[in-house]
Amino acid sequence: MFLPWFMLGFLGALYWLLKKKSNLLSKWWVTLILFLLFGIFIAQTIVGGWIGSMMRSISGWMGMSVGAVAGAILVLALVTIYLDCRHDKKADTLAKISVVLLPLLFVFAAGPIAPTGRNLTDALSNLFTHGFTAVTGA
Repeated sequence: MFLPWFMLGFLGALYWLLKKKSNLLSKWWVTLILFLLFGIFIAQTIVGGWIGSMMRSISGWMGMSVGAVAGAILVLALVTIYLDCRHDKKADTLAKISVVLLPLLFVFAAGPIAPTGRNLTDALSNLFTHGFTAVTGA
């Protein structure tokens, strides 16, 4: 359970380095990929569980299932990302937050797309953590 936290720190350092030393973050797709990876590793930590329990509480107050709330937020997040990046070819704060939420929504969604989203989130997390372990020898 330590490795997702380590990867979050690594991604934070990479973001800081790219922001200070490179203009690579001016490309919208680089920013979105970096924040998507950040969201994948957040979903693997206790913070992801906390956000999921918060989503369950909100769905309980609304009298809806968690899958319905996650599905609605998922569609809203995808539309937000598309419109934001299409408008000015730059990932603004709302698009970044939406991209971070995508893996969390896949994990807590219910229905036919949920297992695929969960498997994708887990596979990407394992790919990067095992790859990082193989490179560093840890």
